[in-house]
Amino acid sequence: MDTENAQLTLAPASMSFRIDGTTVPCSSWGDIIMILAQQAMIHEHTLTTAVTDADGTFLGCYDIARDRTWQEAGHTSTPDVTVFLTDWYLTKTGTPRPLAHFKDAQTARKRLNHVAEATGIELTLRVEGQTPNGPALETYRPAEPEADEAAVPNGTADDEADADPEEIIAAELAAEEAEEAQAHEADVDEEQEHEESDAPEGAAEEQADDAHEHGLHALLGFNEPTPEPEPDEDTDDGAQRPKRLKRVLMFAGAPAAALLLVGGIGTVTFLGSNGPEASAVGEWGQQISQATDPSVSLDAQTIAAATSEGYSFIDVDDGTTIDTIETTVSDDPIYPYGTNGFYISGDTPQLCTRDADEISCSETDAAPEDQRMLSRAGTIAYLPADASQPVDVLTADGLSTFSQPRDGAAYIGQAGEDALWASNRGGGDIITATENGSVTDQAIIEAPSGAAELTSWAGPTDDGGVAVLWEDGDDSILATHDPSDGSIRAEATIPTPRDDTTRATRTGSAFLLGDTVVTADGKTSDVSDAGEGLEPGQDGFTAGERFTANGHTITLDEGQAGVRVLSDEHALIVDADHLTTIEINE
Repeated sequence: MDTENAQLTLAPASMSFRIDGTTVPCSSWGDIIMILAQQAMIHEHTLTTAVTDADGTFLGCYDIARDRTWQEAGHTSTPDVTVFLTDWYLTKTGTPRPLAHFKDAQTARKRLNHVAEATGIELTLRVEGQTPNGPALETYRPAEPEADEAAVPNGTADDEADADPEEIIAAELAAEEAEEAQAHEADVDEEQEHEESDAPEGAAEEQADDAHEHGLHALLGFNEPTPEPEPDEDTDDGAQRPKRLKRVLMFAGAPAAALLLVGGIGTVTFLGSNGPEASAVGEWGQQISQATDPSVSLDAQTIAAATSEGYSFIDVDDGTTIDTIETTVSDDPIYPYGTNGFYISGDTPQLCTRDADEISCSETDAAPEDQRMLSRAGTIAYLPADASQPVDVLTADGLSTFSQPRDGAAYIGQAGEDALWASNRGGGDIITATENGSVTDQAIIEAPSGAAELTSWAGPTDDGGVAVLWEDGDDSILATHDPSDGSIRAEATIPTPRDDTTRATRTGSAFLLGDTVVTADGKTSDVSDAGEGLEPGQDGFTAGERFTANGHTITLDEGQAGVRVLSDEHALIVDADHLTTIEINE
């Protein structure tokens, strides 16, 4: 039977892989193959890639080459890469509504086998995402009836055969879940159960939005997941209003205000461990459109936001509108460009820059086809699927094409008119090269200690450096290197986290390693009490509703959408269709 005709579909909601000590979330096998092909080029050999389920079940093994081809390989206990598949959802083929959720595929298969036995219905299952070879078909057949069971009274077998498999499966799954819940209920305290029912929903199932990045750049932590909206809640009058996401920005740059959150519009509250709470009062406000998120320039002087008139450019200090492009806004993102400008993406992309109290905008080249966009530290670049091909970088004059200075080099960012490339050769070096690939500078990066080993390239920083993750025994070291000579500008040492995914802010000002935020200048913040998972923002990391760091216990009140630090003294608050700044009082 063709996989398109399957009754049910089983697919993982979460995909990630681990290589060189770094775990990278992905959204598809296409992305995994693309990234690992580039890594095969860097490592100069094919990568043996094992695939496992959430329970550790071995699902397959493949050799992935630099040309993005792969072939099946035998089981190995020492693969170069391990792919993890978790959170499997069962749906009726062709419909998005899930029938059931399983932590691992083996549990789902056992459940389906049981359903087939219990209902007497043959089930066809389309399994997606388990291998790079595409979907596969599985059939679950009920056992042959015994001779004395062949005749079923009252036509029961026929009725079940004609029934909607979705209804039967849903009923069977619901019955099993009800039994499990009933057994669990006896051991659950009523008060705890009440608290759990009132607890806010987490940002579950947030996946890496890696539609703009690939290759080494995914390993560099350039993954910016987008939260799913929370379900609607009923108002007093019976109408429904959307729940606002409860998020708080974490910023490790200011020692006395390392972590920020907002309790309602215009209020930031710190409950200090050794003094009274401090708050801040809103300084100015503006109405904006919810079409797309506002963006802040890297110099923190200007905000670009969609409004009812078009795209407005707002002065951070006093909230005045400097200028507005009168046009129909779209939901395409606005990215910081350079130190004081913006890239407005969409069908007719524009570059806008600020000069004193004037904004100048001009149309620019559209994104090349079949390439993925990278936005980091004010650079807009387009990365090809084939890592050996040139990289297109957006400049004031349009797209400029930069060729690899040598095989295996991976694009990091810009250094003026030249490009920066990373290479693992010789213990790791940074190459500066012109558009045609001519090397203008090359620096072997300095190891932070004699025993330190390079783990991964964390990415460009907001001050023109390159952040690299090292490992020394049980410790991890995030060092910011000078691309001109490879020397270490700043470093921070932390215990190697169990969750070794490295994520960066868009500006490259800070990185998240496990439960620690590390800034490019070496400051750290312990965020182990963050609760919900942290996600990168423009200049910091968003978290859940309560956490403690640097002596401050911080609680986020209901109704707050988002916060961004502009400086050590100011924060930008985005709440639905309102934009305001506040002064941070220490």
